[in-house]
Amino acid sequence: MTANLLLMAVLAAAALVGMWRLRHTRPAWRSALLLALQPLCAVLLYFALMPPPAPGTAGTLVVLTADSRVVPSTDAANPVVALPEAPVSEKIERVPDLATALRRHPGTRALRVIGAGLEPRDRDAVAGMALAFDALPETPGLAELSEPAPMAAGARFRVSGRVAGIADARVWLIDPAGERVGVAQVGREGRFWLEGSSRGAGAVEFELRVLDAAGQQRDSAVVPVLAIEPPTQQVLFLGGAAQPEWKYLRRWASDAGLDARTRFAVGGGVALGQGDARLDRVSLDKSDLVVMDERALVALGSAQRAALVDAVERGLGLLIRISGPLDGAQQKALAALGLSMRGAPGAAAPLLLEGFGMDAWSGASQDRAGTHDGAVPARALERLTWQPADADLPVLARDRSGQPYAWWRPRGAGRIAITTLLDSYRLVLEGDSPRHAALWSEALSTLMRPHPIDTVLASSAWQGERTTLCGLGSATRLQATESDTTEPLLKQSGCAAVWPRVSGWYRWNSDDRLHGALYVRAWSERSPLHRNATRSATLELVGSGTSRLSSPAPQPGKRWPWWLAFVVCAGLSWWTERRRVPHPPGSHAPSA
Repeated sequence: MTANLLLMAVLAAAALVGMWRLRHTRPAWRSALLLALQPLCAVLLYFALMPPPAPGTAGTLVVLTADSRVVPSTDAANPVVALPEAPVSEKIERVPDLATALRRHPGTRALRVIGAGLEPRDRDAVAGMALAFDALPETPGLAELSEPAPMAAGARFRVSGRVAGIADARVWLIDPAGERVGVAQVGREGRFWLEGSSRGAGAVEFELRVLDAAGQQRDSAVVPVLAIEPPTQQVLFLGGAAQPEWKYLRRWASDAGLDARTRFAVGGGVALGQGDARLDRVSLDKSDLVVMDERALVALGSAQRAALVDAVERGLGLLIRISGPLDGAQQKALAALGLSMRGAPGAAAPLLLEGFGMDAWSGASQDRAGTHDGAVPARALERLTWQPADADLPVLARDRSGQPYAWWRPRGAGRIAITTLLDSYRLVLEGDSPRHAALWSEALSTLMRPHPIDTVLASSAWQGERTTLCGLGSATRLQATESDTTEPLLKQSGCAAVWPRVSGWYRWNSDDRLHGALYVRAWSERSPLHRNATRSATLELVGSGTSRLSSPAPQPGKRWPWWLAFVVCAGLSWWTERRRVPHPPGSHAPSA
C-alpha cells in the first residue's frame, strides 16, 4: 500500500468516526452542516499533506563550480546552484553534488556550467543532457600528460603531452635519482615528447619539469613508471670471429641479467662457446633473440638456416651485424632473409650518437636539432655505408644527423634486423658504459620475442577524487605501498570506484601476485595539470543532447492554500459543534 492510499484510509476512517459521533440529537440544520464538514476537512487535510503536482517547467540549471567569478541572476525557470568548490555567498543554493541538484530541480532540461568545470563525481550525472560550459582560459603549465604502460625492467618508454600558455617552453625529464635524462623543446602547438629508461623492476616516480624561455621552472608533474621483472630471456651470440664488439656485448648481456649463450669461430674449424648454442628447433624455441654476423650466417648449413627462419616465423628475433665487406655468398644469404644490401664494399663513415644517448636507436625521422642542450658530449663511432636495396624498409636506428644505420622487417611472428654499426665497444673503453647499455638495450628489446605483461597500470588519479578501476581479478582491497592505508574495492561488472585518501603508489593483488598498480597524485588546488584536465573533461560533455525526460517533470504544488482552507473548515466545524443554541424560557437543554 502506497503512502497516499494509507493516508487516504486514515483520513476516511477519522471522518467516519466524526460522523458517527453526530448520532446524538441536534437540530437538523446543525447535523447536516457537520456531516458535510467532516469529509470536507478530511479532503483538505489530505491535499495539504499531499498537494496535487503542478506542471513542470523546462528550465536551465546554472551550476557554479570552482573559480566561478560571475554569478548570473536567478529566476524560477533557471535556478542557480553552487557545488562545494564554488566560492559564492550564502544567497546561492548550495548542493553537495550535481545529482542532488537535479533531484531538487526535476524540471531541468539543460545545464549551464560556469567556472573551472565539473569534478569526476559530477560528470556521470550529466547523462546526455544538453550542456553549455562558460570555460575559463587554460591555466599556464601542463595541459596534457600521457603515462607509459607497464614495461619490462630496463625497457625504454616515451612521455608526451602538451604545455599551455608558456611561450618557447622546454621540458626536462628527471629520473628518481635526480639526474636529468631528457630535454625537449615544446612545439608551436605546445606538444612535446621525450624518452627515458626504466632501470630496475618496481614502481618509481620520474619528474617532468616545465621551464619558460628564461629557464625558470613554471610547472612540474610526476611521471609514474611501473617496470616488471620479466622472465629470464635467452640470447644467442654467434660470431664468425672473436672481436671486441662481441666481448662487450656478452658482458652487457650478463650485466643485464640475460641468459647469454655464445659461439665464436677461431679458425681451423674450432669454435669457442659458452652454454648450449645449438640451432635446432628445441633450442631456438627456448631462445628469445639470435645476434650473429655475416660470416656466422654463411657458415650455417642449409638445415640450420631453415631452422633459424622457421624459429623467426614463430616469434624469435634475429639481428645481423655487418662487420666488414660483403662477398657474393654473404649478400646472397642476406637476400634470402629479405635484406638485400647495396653500397661500396668496405667503405666506412662516421656515426655521431645523440648527446644524451636517448635517441640512438629511435626510428623517428624528424629533425631534433636543438631539442637537447648538449650537456653530455656526442660520441663519434663508425658505421659501414651499406644500405638496404629496399628503400621502404623500416628504420631501426639513426645517428644524430638522421642517417639510418639499422633496419628491420617483420617475418611471421618475429623480426629480422640488420645493423652497420662497427665499434660500439669504444663507448665502454671511453668510460661511457651507460650509453653502450642504453644503445643495445633498446635495440634488442625491440627485436626480442615478445612476452606479454598482464600487470595493469591504471591511469593516475587525484587524492580525494573518485576514480574507476577495472581488470581487478580477484582483488578485494587496494593497498598503499608506503603506508597501512587500504581502500575497499566494491566491484560491479569487474570494475570498482575508489576515493584514495593518501597520495603515492597503490597496488592490488590477485591470486597472491601483483595484478595492478595505481599512482595517486597529491591534490593541489593550483595544479595546472589538474585544472586543465577538469576543463578538458567538461568540454567533452558539451553538446546539444536532450533531457532524460520527454516532457518537463511535474513539480510538487504549493501546500499553504490547502492548509489555510483546512484550518477554516476545521474552525467552522468546531464552532458549529460547540456553539450553544438559546432555549425558550422554562425549557431544558437535552442531556448529552
